[in-house]
Amino acid sequence: MSAGFLLDLHRCVGCGSCVLACRIENGRVTGIDSGDCVIPCDGVALTMQAPVAARLLPGAPAAYRAALERQDYLGVVCPLVVLERPLTGNWVLNIADTGVGLTVVIETTTFIDGLVRRMKS
Repeated sequence: MSAGFLLDLHRCVGCGSCVLACRIENGRVTGIDSGDCVIPCDGVALTMQAPVAARLLPGAPAAYRAALERQDYLGVVCPLVVLERPLTGNWVLNIADTGVGLTVVIETTTFIDGLVRRMKS
């Protein structure tokens, strides 16, 4: 079984085909079905909007799919800013001020810089 797997709505990295559905057997996900191949797995993490995820789960119980289809999707704007130095030095900065239009800043600069240093040594 795959320990990790990258999947989106357009391509299945394992065999290069479009993902059609998550295969469900006995109430558990057992694979990713592209029509061209089935990639076995013990589970999946669907990170798209709940109504879209419902379309990838045709074998799930109808009540569960209906609950996913009813979910409102707020949406996320995730700009990527490349900086020459860390902004805060923190990985996550939660913003509780309702006057600011952001709820969190996730900074990868410090993480990436440290990773690059470790790879070079």
